[in-house]
Amino acid sequence: MKKKKLSHEDARRMLEAAGIDFRKDVFTIPISSLEMVAETAKLSGYRKSRTAPGATGRMYFEYLSRLKGAR
Repeated sequence: MKKKKLSHEDARRMLEAAGIDFRKDVFTIPISSLEMVAETAKLSGYRKSRTAPGATGRMYFEYLSRLKGAR
C-alpha cells in the first residue's frame, strides 16, 4: 500500500504552526528552520528541478510562499 503524502497546503500550515514566517525573505530564515522545511518537502514528495538555483529547503520555502489560500 502506498503511503499518503502530505499536501503542500498542510505542509505550509504545519510549518507556520512551528513558527516559520513565509512573509520573510528566504535568506533571513535560520538554517535550522530551512532544515525543517527540507524535511517537510520530503514528506510532501516535493522535488526541485536539477537546474534550480538553490537547495531543496530554499526552493520549497519559496514555493510555499507563493501558494494562494494557505492563510
